[in-house]
Amino acid sequence: MDISAKHKDTTQLLAFYKFIDAVLAGEESIKAAKTAFLPMTAGMKTLKSQIANNDVNATDDDVASLYEDLVARAQFPSWVEEAVVIMVGLIARVTPVISLPERLQYLQENSTNDGFSIVELFQRVCYHLLRYGKVSLVADVDADGKGYIALYEAGNEYNWLHSTTNGRKDLTMVAFLESELNDPTNPFSTESTIVRRAYILRDRNAEVWVSKGEEKEATLYSSYLGMPNRPLTYLPVVRLSAINNISESSNPPLLPLCRAAIKSYQLSADLFSALHRSCHPQLYVTGVASSPLSNQSNPNSDGNRLKNKQLNYTGAGTVWTLPLNSVVNYAEPQGTGMSRVSEEMAKQKSAALEAGAKVMDIGVESGEAREARQNDQYATLYSIVQNAAKGVEQVLRYLFDMTSPIENKTEETSIRFEVPVDFGRHTVDGTLAAHLLTAAERGAISFDTYWTYLTTGKLPERTLLEEITKASSENIKLKPITGMVQTSKQGDAS
Repeated sequence: MDISAKHKDTTQLLAFYKFIDAVLAGEESIKAAKTAFLPMTAGMKTLKSQIANNDVNATDDDVASLYEDLVARAQFPSWVEEAVVIMVGLIARVTPVISLPERLQYLQENSTNDGFSIVELFQRVCYHLLRYGKVSLVADVDADGKGYIALYEAGNEYNWLHSTTNGRKDLTMVAFLESELNDPTNPFSTESTIVRRAYILRDRNAEVWVSKGEEKEATLYSSYLGMPNRPLTYLPVVRLSAINNISESSNPPLLPLCRAAIKSYQLSADLFSALHRSCHPQLYVTGVASSPLSNQSNPNSDGNRLKNKQLNYTGAGTVWTLPLNSVVNYAEPQGTGMSRVSEEMAKQKSAALEAGAKVMDIGVESGEAREARQNDQYATLYSIVQNAAKGVEQVLRYLFDMTSPIENKTEETSIRFEVPVDFGRHTVDGTLAAHLLTAAERGAISFDTYWTYLTTGKLPERTLLEEITKASSENIKLKPITGMVQTSKQGDAS
Protein backbone atom coordinates (compact mmCIF):
# COMPACT_ATOMS: atom_id res chain seq x y z
CA MET A 1 0.00 0.00 0.00
CA ASP A 2 1.17 3.57 -0.75
CA ILE A 3 1.42 5.23 2.65
CA SER A 4 2.51 8.56 1.11
CA ALA A 5 -0.92 9.30 -0.41
CA LYS A 6 -2.33 12.63 0.80
CA HIS A 7 -5.84 13.81 1.54
CA LYS A 8 -7.31 16.16 -1.05
CA ASP A 9 -7.47 19.03 1.49
CA THR A 10 -3.84 18.74 2.62
CA THR A 11 -2.25 21.09 0.07
CA GLN A 12 -4.64 23.97 0.78
CA LEU A 13 -4.45 23.48 4.55
CA LEU A 14 -0.64 23.43 4.54
CA ALA A 15 -0.67 26.73 2.64
CA PHE A 16 -2.90 28.20 5.37
CA TYR A 17 -0.60 26.92 8.13
CA LYS A 18 2.52 28.38 6.47
CA PHE A 19 0.73 31.69 5.99
CA ILE A 20 -0.26 31.83 9.67
CA ASP A 21 3.26 30.84 10.75
CA ALA A 22 4.73 33.69 8.69
CA VAL A 23 2.30 36.23 10.17
CA LEU A 24 2.96 35.10 13.75
CA ALA A 25 6.72 35.28 13.11
CA GLY A 26 6.24 39.07 12.91
CA GLU A 27 7.33 41.97 10.74
CA GLU A 28 10.79 40.60 9.98
CA SER A 29 9.35 37.40 8.54
CA ILE A 30 6.76 39.25 6.44
CA LYS A 31 9.30 41.70 5.03
CA ALA A 32 11.77 38.92 4.27
CA ALA A 33 9.12 37.31 2.06
CA LYS A 34 9.30 40.40 -0.22
CA THR A 35 6.71 40.34 -3.04
CA ALA A 36 4.89 37.32 -1.58
CA PHE A 37 3.08 39.74 0.75
CA LEU A 38 3.89 43.19 -0.71
CA PRO A 39 3.75 43.45 -4.52
CA MET A 40 5.66 46.08 -6.44
CA THR A 41 3.84 49.27 -7.34
CA ALA A 42 2.50 49.75 -10.86
CA GLY A 43 5.31 52.25 -11.55
CA MET A 44 7.99 49.73 -10.55
CA LYS A 45 6.46 47.06 -12.77
CA THR A 46 6.35 49.51 -15.69
CA LEU A 47 9.98 50.47 -15.11
CA LYS A 48 11.03 46.80 -15.11
CA SER A 49 9.23 46.33 -18.42
CA GLN A 50 10.95 49.38 -19.90
CA ILE A 51 14.33 48.13 -18.71
CA ALA A 52 13.69 44.76 -20.35
CA ASN A 53 12.88 46.53 -23.64
CA ASN A 54 15.90 48.88 -23.32
CA ASP A 55 13.53 51.86 -23.38
CA VAL A 56 15.16 53.62 -20.43
CA ASN A 57 18.67 54.13 -19.10
CA ALA A 58 18.14 52.19 -15.85
CA THR A 59 18.87 48.75 -14.40
CA ASP A 60 17.10 46.16 -12.30
CA ASP A 61 19.19 47.34 -9.35
CA ASP A 62 17.43 50.69 -9.58
CA VAL A 63 14.05 48.96 -9.34
CA ALA A 64 15.28 46.82 -6.44
CA SER A 65 16.41 49.97 -4.62
CA LEU A 66 13.00 51.58 -5.07
CA TYR A 67 11.30 48.43 -3.80
CA GLU A 68 13.59 48.22 -0.77
CA ASP A 69 12.53 51.76 0.15
CA LEU A 70 8.87 50.73 -0.15
CA VAL A 71 9.38 47.71 2.12
CA ALA A 72 11.45 49.63 4.66
CA ARG A 73 8.73 52.26 5.15
CA ALA A 74 5.87 49.75 5.41
CA GLN A 75 4.67 48.82 8.89
CA PHE A 76 3.26 45.41 9.77
CA PRO A 77 0.65 45.49 12.59
CA SER A 78 1.11 43.22 15.59
CA TRP A 79 -2.60 42.47 16.00
CA VAL A 80 -2.26 38.72 15.51
CA GLU A 81 0.61 38.29 17.96
CA GLU A 82 -1.14 40.40 20.59
CA ALA A 83 -4.44 38.58 20.18
CA VAL A 84 -2.79 35.15 20.48
CA VAL A 85 -0.83 36.17 23.58
CA ILE A 86 -3.98 37.52 25.25
CA MET A 87 -6.11 34.50 24.35
CA VAL A 88 -3.43 32.04 25.49
CA GLY A 89 -3.28 33.98 28.77
CA LEU A 90 -7.04 33.69 29.17
CA ILE A 91 -6.88 29.94 28.53
CA ALA A 92 -4.13 29.62 31.15
CA ARG A 93 -6.54 31.06 33.74
CA VAL A 94 -8.95 28.17 33.20
CA THR A 95 -8.74 25.51 35.92
CA PRO A 96 -9.92 22.08 34.69
CA VAL A 97 -11.91 19.77 36.94
CA ILE A 98 -10.36 16.30 36.58
CA SER A 99 -11.69 12.96 37.78
CA LEU A 100 -9.55 9.87 37.12
CA PRO A 101 -9.63 6.32 38.52
CA GLU A 102 -6.89 5.43 40.96
CA ARG A 103 -4.74 3.52 38.49
CA LEU A 104 -4.63 6.48 36.09
CA GLN A 105 -3.75 9.11 38.68
CA TYR A 106 -0.17 9.28 37.36
CA LEU A 107 -1.57 11.01 34.26
CA GLN A 108 -2.25 14.10 36.35
CA GLU A 109 1.48 14.94 36.31
CA ASN A 110 2.83 12.73 33.53
CA SER A 111 0.48 12.30 30.60
CA THR A 112 2.42 13.28 27.45
CA ASN A 113 5.22 11.53 25.59
CA ASP A 114 7.57 14.28 26.80
CA GLY A 115 6.49 14.06 30.44
CA PHE A 116 4.12 16.99 30.95
CA SER A 117 0.92 17.12 32.99
CA ILE A 118 -2.61 16.68 31.71
CA VAL A 119 -3.35 20.38 32.29
CA GLU A 120 -0.35 21.39 30.19
CA LEU A 121 -1.52 19.00 27.47
CA PHE A 122 -4.93 20.69 27.55
CA GLN A 123 -3.29 24.12 27.16
CA ARG A 124 -1.25 22.84 24.21
CA VAL A 125 -4.39 21.52 22.55
CA CYS A 126 -6.11 24.89 23.00
CA TYR A 127 -3.11 26.70 21.51
CA HIS A 128 -3.01 24.46 18.44
CA LEU A 129 -6.75 24.81 17.90
CA LEU A 130 -6.42 28.58 18.21
CA ARG A 131 -3.45 28.75 15.83
CA TYR A 132 -4.34 26.13 13.22
CA GLY A 133 -7.92 25.12 14.01
CA LYS A 134 -6.91 21.47 14.15
CA VAL A 135 -4.91 19.00 16.26
CA SER A 136 -4.87 15.24 16.86
CA LEU A 137 -4.35 13.23 20.05
CA VAL A 138 -3.28 9.58 20.03
CA ALA A 139 -3.49 7.26 23.06
CA ASP A 140 -0.58 4.85 23.43
CA VAL A 141 1.13 2.64 26.00
CA ASP A 142 4.87 2.54 26.77
CA ALA A 143 7.07 -0.46 27.47
CA ASP A 144 6.20 -0.30 31.19
CA GLY A 145 2.47 -0.54 30.50
CA LYS A 146 1.90 3.13 31.34
CA GLY A 147 -0.41 5.10 29.13
CA TYR A 148 0.55 8.40 27.52
CA ILE A 149 -0.85 10.80 24.95
CA ALA A 150 0.94 11.92 21.78
CA LEU A 151 0.00 15.24 20.20
CA TYR A 152 0.28 15.68 16.43
CA GLU A 153 0.25 19.20 15.02
CA ALA A 154 -2.10 20.06 12.17
CA GLY A 155 0.68 20.06 9.59
CA ASN A 156 1.80 16.55 10.57
CA GLU A 157 -1.53 14.92 9.76
CA TYR A 158 -1.55 14.40 6.01
CA ASN A 159 -4.24 11.80 5.36
CA TRP A 160 -7.44 10.53 6.99
CA LEU A 161 -10.56 8.57 6.11
CA HIS A 162 -13.97 8.00 7.66
CA SER A 163 -16.30 5.14 6.83
CA THR A 164 -19.93 4.54 7.71
CA THR A 165 -20.79 1.19 9.29
CA ASN A 166 -24.34 0.42 10.44
CA GLY A 167 -25.17 4.11 10.27
CA ARG A 168 -22.18 5.13 12.41
CA LYS A 169 -19.31 7.22 11.04
CA ASP A 170 -15.97 5.90 12.28
CA LEU A 171 -12.37 6.95 11.72
CA THR A 172 -10.83 4.07 9.76
CA MET A 173 -7.46 5.56 8.75
CA VAL A 174 -5.25 8.45 9.79
CA ALA A 175 -1.61 9.06 8.83
CA PHE A 176 1.00 11.30 10.46
CA LEU A 177 4.50 12.55 9.74
CA GLU A 178 7.12 12.13 12.47
CA SER A 179 10.82 12.90 12.79
CA GLU A 180 13.25 10.22 14.00
CA LEU A 181 16.90 10.89 14.91
CA ASN A 182 19.37 9.01 12.73
CA ASP A 183 21.74 8.43 15.67
CA PRO A 184 19.91 8.69 19.02
CA THR A 185 23.10 7.70 20.87
CA ASN A 186 24.88 10.85 19.69
CA PRO A 187 23.75 13.77 21.91
CA PHE A 188 25.08 16.33 19.41
CA SER A 189 23.53 14.95 16.25
CA THR A 190 20.35 16.60 15.00
CA GLU A 191 20.13 14.75 11.67
CA SER A 192 16.78 13.03 11.36
CA THR A 193 14.63 11.03 8.98
CA ILE A 194 10.95 11.51 8.18
CA VAL A 195 8.78 8.62 9.40
CA ARG A 196 5.21 8.05 8.19
CA ARG A 197 2.92 6.38 10.74
CA ALA A 198 -0.57 5.25 9.77
CA TYR A 199 -3.30 3.95 12.06
CA ILE A 200 -5.64 1.67 10.10
CA LEU A 201 -8.83 -0.12 11.11
CA ARG A 202 -9.20 -3.38 9.17
CA ASP A 203 -11.77 -6.04 9.96
CA ARG A 204 -12.55 -4.16 13.20
CA ASN A 205 -8.93 -4.46 14.31
CA ALA A 206 -6.60 -1.48 14.90
CA GLU A 207 -3.20 -1.77 13.21
CA VAL A 208 -0.16 0.50 12.83
CA TRP A 209 1.87 0.75 9.62
CA VAL A 210 5.10 2.73 9.12
CA SER A 211 7.63 3.75 6.47
CA LYS A 212 10.85 5.76 6.60
CA GLY A 213 12.32 8.39 4.34
CA GLU A 214 11.11 8.28 0.75
CA GLU A 215 9.70 4.78 1.01
CA LYS A 216 6.10 4.57 -0.17
CA GLU A 217 5.48 0.95 0.77
CA ALA A 218 4.41 0.61 4.41
CA THR A 219 5.52 -2.07 6.82
CA LEU A 220 3.23 -3.54 9.49
CA TYR A 221 4.50 -2.21 12.82
CA SER A 222 1.80 -3.54 15.15
CA SER A 223 -0.91 -6.03 14.21
CA TYR A 224 -3.15 -4.96 17.09
CA LEU A 225 -3.46 -2.26 19.77
CA GLY A 226 -4.64 -2.77 23.33
CA MET A 227 -4.33 -5.68 25.77
CA PRO A 228 -3.31 -9.10 24.33
CA ASN A 229 -6.74 -10.56 25.12
CA ARG A 230 -8.62 -7.35 24.18
CA PRO A 231 -7.38 -5.87 20.87
CA LEU A 232 -8.99 -2.55 20.02
CA THR A 233 -11.86 -2.44 17.58
CA TYR A 234 -11.43 1.32 17.07
CA LEU A 235 -8.57 3.73 16.42
CA PRO A 236 -7.42 5.42 19.68
CA VAL A 237 -7.13 8.74 17.83
CA VAL A 238 -9.06 11.92 18.60
CA ARG A 239 -9.10 14.47 15.78
CA LEU A 240 -10.04 17.88 17.16
CA SER A 241 -11.35 20.97 15.41
CA ALA A 242 -11.83 24.51 16.68
CA ILE A 243 -15.43 24.35 15.45
CA ASN A 244 -17.61 21.63 16.97
CA ASN A 245 -15.01 18.90 16.43
CA ILE A 246 -16.22 18.32 12.88
CA SER A 247 -14.69 15.35 11.10
CA GLU A 248 -13.73 17.33 8.00
CA SER A 249 -11.16 20.12 7.92
CA SER A 250 -12.09 23.73 8.56
CA ASN A 251 -10.16 26.94 8.07
CA PRO A 252 -7.99 28.11 11.00
CA PRO A 253 -9.69 30.69 13.29
CA LEU A 254 -6.75 33.08 12.85
CA LEU A 255 -7.02 33.15 9.04
CA PRO A 256 -9.33 36.21 8.70
CA LEU A 257 -7.25 38.10 11.27
CA CYS A 258 -4.02 37.30 9.41
CA ARG A 259 -5.53 38.42 6.11
CA ALA A 260 -6.60 41.75 7.62
CA ALA A 261 -3.07 42.26 9.00
CA ILE A 262 -1.49 41.62 5.58
CA LYS A 263 -3.88 44.04 3.86
CA SER A 264 -3.08 46.70 6.47
CA TYR A 265 0.63 46.08 5.81
CA GLN A 266 0.14 46.68 2.08
CA LEU A 267 -1.86 49.84 2.71
CA SER A 268 0.78 51.12 5.12
CA ALA A 269 3.41 50.80 2.39
CA ASP A 270 1.32 53.05 0.15
CA LEU A 271 0.57 55.51 2.95
CA PHE A 272 4.09 55.94 4.32
CA SER A 273 5.65 56.11 0.87
CA ALA A 274 3.16 58.83 -0.06
CA LEU A 275 3.94 60.67 3.18
CA HIS A 276 7.64 60.48 2.39
CA ARG A 277 7.16 61.92 -1.09
CA SER A 278 4.79 64.66 0.03
CA CYS A 279 7.10 65.92 2.76
CA HIS A 280 10.03 66.36 0.34
CA PRO A 281 9.08 69.07 -2.20
CA GLN A 282 10.94 68.97 -5.52
CA LEU A 283 12.80 72.15 -6.59
CA TYR A 284 12.54 72.99 -10.28
CA VAL A 285 13.90 75.80 -12.46
CA THR A 286 12.40 77.12 -15.73
CA GLY A 287 13.72 79.61 -18.25
CA VAL A 288 17.16 77.94 -18.54
CA ALA A 289 18.21 76.45 -21.86
CA SER A 290 19.78 73.32 -20.34
CA SER A 291 20.31 71.75 -16.95
CA PRO A 292 22.15 74.12 -14.64
CA LEU A 293 23.48 71.11 -12.74
CA SER A 294 25.84 70.27 -15.58
CA ASN A 295 29.56 70.49 -14.86
CA GLN A 296 29.91 72.36 -18.13
CA SER A 297 28.93 76.00 -18.47
CA ASN A 298 25.77 76.23 -20.55
CA PRO A 299 24.58 79.05 -22.80
CA ASN A 300 21.23 80.53 -21.99
CA SER A 301 18.53 81.48 -24.46
CA ASP A 302 20.16 84.90 -25.03
CA GLY A 303 23.52 83.41 -25.94
CA ASN A 304 25.07 84.58 -22.67
CA ARG A 305 26.78 82.21 -20.27
CA LEU A 306 25.76 81.57 -16.67
CA LYS A 307 28.01 83.18 -14.13
CA ASN A 308 27.81 80.03 -11.95
CA LYS A 309 28.78 76.86 -13.79
CA GLN A 310 26.77 74.65 -11.43
CA LEU A 311 23.65 74.99 -9.30
CA ASN A 312 24.14 72.53 -6.46
CA TYR A 313 22.39 71.71 -3.17
CA THR A 314 22.45 74.85 -1.10
CA GLY A 315 21.18 76.10 2.25
CA ALA A 316 19.36 79.11 3.60
CA GLY A 317 20.82 82.52 2.82
CA THR A 318 22.31 81.44 -0.52
CA VAL A 319 21.72 83.66 -3.57
CA TRP A 320 21.44 82.17 -7.04
CA THR A 321 21.98 84.29 -10.12
CA LEU A 322 19.88 83.09 -13.01
CA PRO A 323 19.24 84.39 -16.53
CA LEU A 324 16.51 86.89 -17.16
CA ASN A 325 12.97 85.47 -17.05
CA SER A 326 14.07 82.30 -15.16
CA VAL A 327 11.67 80.92 -12.56
CA VAL A 328 12.47 78.83 -9.48
CA ASN A 329 9.70 76.99 -7.69
CA TYR A 330 8.77 73.85 -5.75
CA ALA A 331 6.56 71.00 -6.92
CA GLU A 332 4.89 69.73 -3.76
CA PRO A 333 2.39 66.81 -3.82
CA GLN A 334 -0.76 67.57 -1.86
CA GLY A 335 -1.36 63.95 -0.80
CA THR A 336 -5.11 64.21 -1.25
CA GLY A 337 -5.44 60.41 -1.59
CA MET A 338 -3.68 59.61 1.66
CA SER A 339 -6.79 60.13 3.76
CA ARG A 340 -8.51 57.36 1.80
CA VAL A 341 -5.62 55.01 2.52
CA SER A 342 -5.80 55.86 6.23
CA GLU A 343 -9.53 55.14 6.22
CA GLU A 344 -8.92 51.76 4.60
CA MET A 345 -6.31 50.91 7.24
CA ALA A 346 -8.85 51.74 9.95
CA LYS A 347 -11.36 49.45 8.23
CA GLN A 348 -8.83 46.62 8.24
CA LYS A 349 -8.33 47.03 11.98
CA SER A 350 -12.08 46.91 12.48
CA ALA A 351 -12.17 43.74 10.38
CA ALA A 352 -9.38 42.30 12.53
CA LEU A 353 -11.37 43.02 15.69
CA GLU A 354 -14.38 41.27 14.21
CA ALA A 355 -12.24 38.35 13.01
CA GLY A 356 -10.58 37.42 16.26
CA ALA A 357 -8.55 40.17 17.86
CA LYS A 358 -11.67 41.13 19.79
CA VAL A 359 -10.05 40.46 23.12
CA MET A 360 -7.93 43.56 22.54
CA ASP A 361 -9.06 46.58 24.53
CA ILE A 362 -11.09 49.11 22.55
CA GLY A 363 -11.09 51.96 25.01
CA VAL A 364 -13.43 53.33 27.65
CA GLU A 365 -16.85 51.68 27.99
CA SER A 366 -19.36 50.91 30.72
CA GLY A 367 -19.17 47.72 32.74
CA GLU A 368 -22.36 46.31 31.24
CA ALA A 369 -21.29 47.17 27.70
CA ARG A 370 -17.90 45.57 28.26
CA GLU A 371 -19.51 42.42 29.70
CA ALA A 372 -21.86 42.13 26.74
CA ARG A 373 -19.03 42.68 24.27
CA GLN A 374 -16.77 40.12 25.94
CA ASN A 375 -19.52 37.50 26.02
CA ASP A 376 -19.82 37.85 22.26
CA GLN A 377 -16.11 38.24 21.59
CA TYR A 378 -15.02 35.16 23.52
CA ALA A 379 -17.28 32.90 21.46
CA THR A 380 -14.33 31.43 19.55
CA LEU A 381 -12.43 30.79 22.77
CA TYR A 382 -15.48 29.12 24.31
CA SER A 383 -15.65 26.70 21.39
CA ILE A 384 -11.91 25.98 21.50
CA VAL A 385 -11.81 25.36 25.26
CA GLN A 386 -14.89 23.14 25.24
CA ASN A 387 -13.72 21.08 22.26
CA ALA A 388 -10.25 20.71 23.76
CA ALA A 389 -11.73 19.48 27.05
CA LYS A 390 -13.97 16.96 25.26
CA GLY A 391 -11.02 15.71 23.24
CA VAL A 392 -8.77 15.26 26.29
CA GLU A 393 -11.57 13.47 28.14
CA GLN A 394 -12.13 11.11 25.21
CA VAL A 395 -8.45 10.21 24.84
CA LEU A 396 -8.25 9.56 28.60
CA ARG A 397 -11.11 7.09 28.23
CA TYR A 398 -9.26 5.43 25.35
CA LEU A 399 -6.21 5.05 27.62
CA PHE A 400 -8.34 3.50 30.34
CA ASP A 401 -9.80 0.98 27.89
CA MET A 402 -6.41 0.19 26.33
CA THR A 403 -4.91 -0.70 29.71
CA SER A 404 -7.93 -2.59 31.12
CA PRO A 405 -7.73 -6.41 31.21
CA ILE A 406 -11.53 -6.54 31.10
CA GLU A 407 -14.13 -4.10 29.85
CA ASN A 408 -15.37 -1.70 32.53
CA LYS A 409 -17.69 0.87 30.97
CA THR A 410 -18.97 2.10 34.33
CA GLU A 411 -15.54 3.22 35.52
CA GLU A 412 -14.57 4.39 32.04
CA THR A 413 -17.55 6.76 31.79
CA SER A 414 -16.75 8.17 35.25
CA ILE A 415 -13.61 9.78 33.83
CA ARG A 416 -14.13 13.55 33.65
CA PHE A 417 -12.16 16.44 32.24
CA GLU A 418 -14.31 19.56 32.40
CA VAL A 419 -13.46 23.24 32.32
CA PRO A 420 -15.33 26.44 33.20
CA VAL A 421 -15.43 28.96 30.38
CA ASP A 422 -15.67 32.26 32.22
CA PHE A 423 -11.90 32.87 31.88
CA GLY A 424 -11.70 34.14 35.44
CA ARG A 425 -14.34 36.83 34.86
CA HIS A 426 -16.73 35.43 37.48
CA THR A 427 -18.62 37.62 39.93
CA VAL A 428 -19.43 36.72 43.53
CA ASP A 429 -22.52 37.95 45.39
CA GLY A 430 -21.32 38.99 48.86
CA THR A 431 -24.66 38.29 50.56
CA LEU A 432 -24.93 34.81 49.05
CA ALA A 433 -21.31 34.07 49.96
CA ALA A 434 -22.00 35.05 53.61
CA HIS A 435 -25.07 32.78 53.75
CA LEU A 436 -23.09 29.90 52.25
CA LEU A 437 -20.38 30.35 54.86
CA THR A 438 -22.95 30.28 57.67
CA ALA A 439 -24.53 27.16 56.18
CA ALA A 440 -21.12 25.49 55.92
CA GLU A 441 -20.30 26.35 59.55
CA ARG A 442 -23.59 24.82 60.66
CA GLY A 443 -22.92 21.70 58.61
CA ALA A 444 -25.86 22.24 56.24
CA ILE A 445 -23.60 22.29 53.19
CA SER A 446 -20.01 21.37 52.53
CA PHE A 447 -17.14 23.83 52.73
CA ASP A 448 -16.25 22.63 49.22
CA THR A 449 -19.48 24.21 47.96
CA TYR A 450 -18.64 27.49 49.69
CA TRP A 451 -15.07 27.54 48.34
CA THR A 452 -16.15 26.56 44.82
CA TYR A 453 -18.54 29.52 44.75
CA LEU A 454 -15.86 31.93 45.98
CA THR A 455 -13.33 30.81 43.36
CA THR A 456 -15.62 30.27 40.37
CA GLY A 457 -18.75 32.31 41.07
CA LYS A 458 -20.84 29.18 40.49
CA LEU A 459 -22.36 26.54 42.76
CA PRO A 460 -21.30 22.96 42.04
CA GLU A 461 -23.86 20.77 40.32
CA ARG A 462 -24.64 18.12 42.94
CA THR A 463 -27.77 16.37 44.15
CA LEU A 464 -28.89 16.77 47.78
CA LEU A 465 -27.62 13.29 48.61
CA GLU A 466 -24.27 14.02 47.01
CA GLU A 467 -24.03 17.29 48.96
CA ILE A 468 -24.81 15.56 52.26
CA THR A 469 -22.21 12.89 51.50
CA LYS A 470 -19.65 15.55 50.61
CA ALA A 471 -20.32 17.50 53.83
CA SER A 472 -20.13 14.44 56.07
CA SER A 473 -16.81 13.38 54.52
CA GLU A 474 -15.08 16.67 55.38
CA ASN A 475 -13.01 16.90 58.56
CA ILE A 476 -12.66 20.63 59.17
CA LYS A 477 -12.13 21.86 62.72
CA LEU A 478 -13.53 25.29 63.56
CA LYS A 479 -12.41 27.52 66.39
CA PRO A 480 -15.35 28.91 68.45
CA ILE A 481 -16.22 32.56 67.87
CA THR A 482 -16.73 34.79 70.92
CA GLY A 483 -20.41 34.89 71.87
CA MET A 484 -21.29 31.86 69.77
CA VAL A 485 -21.76 28.28 70.94
CA GLN A 486 -21.74 26.25 67.74
CA THR A 487 -19.43 23.91 65.94
CA SER A 488 -19.43 22.40 62.51
CA LYS A 489 -20.87 18.94 62.11
CA GLN A 490 -17.94 18.17 59.86
CA GLY A 491 -15.45 18.28 62.76
CA ASP A 492 -14.95 18.89 66.42
CA ALA A 493 -14.32 22.37 67.78
CA SER A 494 -10.90 22.89 69.30
